[in-house]
Amino acid sequence: MAKNKSGLHPKSKHHGNYNFVELIDCNPELKAYVHMAKSGRLSIPFHDDQAVKALNKALLYKFYNLKFWDIPEGYLCPGVPGRAEYVHHLADLLAVSNNNKTVKPENINGIDIGTGASCIYPIVAAVDYGWSMVGTDIDKTALQSAQEIVSKNSNLSSKVELRLQEDKHSIFRNIISADDYFDFTMCNPPFFSSAEEAMAASTRKNQNLNPKTPQTKNNFGGTASELWCEGGEYVFIRKMIRESKVYASSCYWYTTLVSNIKHLDPLRSELEKLDCGEIKVVDIVLGNKKTRILCWSFLSVKQQTAWRDLRW
Repeated sequence: MAKNKSGLHPKSKHHGNYNFVELIDCNPELKAYVHMAKSGRLSIPFHDDQAVKALNKALLYKFYNLKFWDIPEGYLCPGVPGRAEYVHHLADLLAVSNNNKTVKPENINGIDIGTGASCIYPIVAAVDYGWSMVGTDIDKTALQSAQEIVSKNSNLSSKVELRLQEDKHSIFRNIISADDYFDFTMCNPPFFSSAEEAMAASTRKNQNLNPKTPQTKNNFGGTASELWCEGGEYVFIRKMIRESKVYASSCYWYTTLVSNIKHLDPLRSELEKLDCGEIKVVDIVLGNKKTRILCWSFLSVKQQTAWRDLRW
């Protein structure tokens, strides 16, 4: 295994350069996009959404033993290695919370808020750790796509459940029922506050990858609900925090990615106002990009001990 220079978690399956020869064997569609780069190594045009999709499909087939994976045109195609980082760090968080002991996988239940058409987080969680996952979304088409992925892969069908959030203004309401207990929630919230802001950011990114890329094209795709919401990331997470208080005893760790570090302190303040029992921030480093996971629990020390004794 290559030395970890990119900041990837030690348990990541994606250290080192992509082996495109092996990946093409897993997904022949990828061959059409592979070329020799100026570096003298095989690569793909990362500004091309179809190339990125073909690469992600190959990674999922090779490293996660999937037999089928696809997403509808225009839906978000997130990078598998980056998404896997969140799951690995969650595993570390659970182990630390269990007195530095690995929790039995059959005892872990998690929620992915906004699982999308790709279902990436539940895939990694189910395959790498054997956890049971609930994926939620407000988009029926996205959930239909995710359901097809789950149904056509035997290593997912008994581990992943999908639930439609019928109220686009709610996050946990209608999803967590009275008899539900979850060990964690996870979320990659919409970052932008408008479609225009999302497109402008995509244009800047694609111009860096390839100046000839059309300004209306995303290399990773994405529908409106996946990329932006009114108020952007901060407003979405603040709503999540306030709603999580209602279900304080239903989950050990609530977590979410926070892309903009400027949002971290005001979000901490929001949690402190709600008498949150414990707050943690976990850094994720991917090459030159740094993001973080904000984690909070409303459980008291006594309740945390009882949770571990009963569930873990």
